[in-house]
Amino acid sequence: MSRYRLAYDPVATSVLAAMDAATRGRFENDMAWVADDPYARSTAIRVSEPDRREVTAGGCFAVLWVSSSVVTVTVVRIQTPP
Repeated sequence: MSRYRLAYDPVATSVLAAMDAATRGRFENDMAWVADDPYARSTAIRVSEPDRREVTAGGCFAVLWVSSSVVTVTVVRIQTPP
């Protein structure tokens, strides 16, 4: 399986930039692992939308969209730990 490219929407980019270095490092490491096989390493939100996924990465909750046609995982929402 090909590794998917990771992309972040503007809101997710802002949250990522505001993370402390340790949390961001764990998050990016875990997201790289998810990008290797996003359908197997994340959970579908709805059966009717199999490309909209959820994952816990580096202690953060993230919502992402998988696009197999352009081999990209786009992170659209990140919730950092309290």
